[in-house]
Amino acid sequence: MNERELMKFFGFGDDHVPLVKVAKSQKRQEIPVSFPTRKAAQKSIRARSTLMRDALIHFETNPDVVRISAYPIQIEYETSDRYGPVGTLKHIPMVGVWSKQKQASYFDIIPVAIQSEQKWIASRTQKLKQEFWEQYRATYAVLDEDVLHIQPRMMNLATIRYHAYRHEEAAVIRVRRALATLPEHTTIQSVIDVAALPERVHVFYEEDGSVAQRRVLDEVKRAFSRATRMAWPAKSSWSRTRTQTKQRSCRIGRSASSNGSGGLFRLIPQRSGKAVRLRGPRSGTTCQSHQRKGSRRSPPVPGRLS
Repeated sequence: MNERELMKFFGFGDDHVPLVKVAKSQKRQEIPVSFPTRKAAQKSIRARSTLMRDALIHFETNPDVVRISAYPIQIEYETSDRYGPVGTLKHIPMVGVWSKQKQASYFDIIPVAIQSEQKWIASRTQKLKQEFWEQYRATYAVLDEDVLHIQPRMMNLATIRYHAYRHEEAAVIRVRRALATLPEHTTIQSVIDVAALPERVHVFYEEDGSVAQRRVLDEVKRAFSRATRMAWPAKSSWSRTRTQTKQRSCRIGRSASSNGSGGLFRLIPQRSGKAVRLRGPRSGTTCQSHQRKGSRRSPPVPGRLS
């Protein structure tokens, strides 16, 4: 069985259709949304809630994930009580991902409030973990806000996805050349200055073709967008940081300026000498001096499989 047939068996075929049709209205005030993606058989995935959309952002920006599939397969498993088997149940996971290691993983996205109300979800999760592994040699997990909404990681991933859809190969080449000439530690503003990409301009024309109004879009930084796009296919890793002069500490998160000019990059050239990759502090960590009381370090990114 080749990889294409294997992917189809696990619910990741090119002609896959979700086994569940998401209705326009959902219970518990969930809002269905459409999620454009480049990793699914179709151009978009219908997410049943905004929380499911946030999970898809994690998978979409994860370079280890090759294919995303909504409601990919149906699994049947036995239920039992203290006297033995009493019947069978069927379950369709919300999301499945296929990794570069040819490993399938399936997820359900359930809010914490629902898990606390419906105590049986915990026992079902343990049962499904066992069944998915025995039947498909696949992993299964339940994701919630505690895993998905850790900041600033969630904000960074959303920013990466937003900029990655704006592809300009010529601008990417100029940003790479700028990174090769900069020192090991530099800022996004330095990358913008060295790359010297032309600014975006908004022009209004009169009926006769003359220019009525011309405004340079200073808020759009093409070099920042291109550097962000390089982080998607794992050609670079980056983080937006905010340094403080009085303390020898940093916090990963949104910089003061909207264009990210305060971001700090650490440049590490590859052995081949053809490219330069960026590496910064992990987007899911926070320095000890800035940690709030009771906060915890972020768990591994969901969908990053090994």
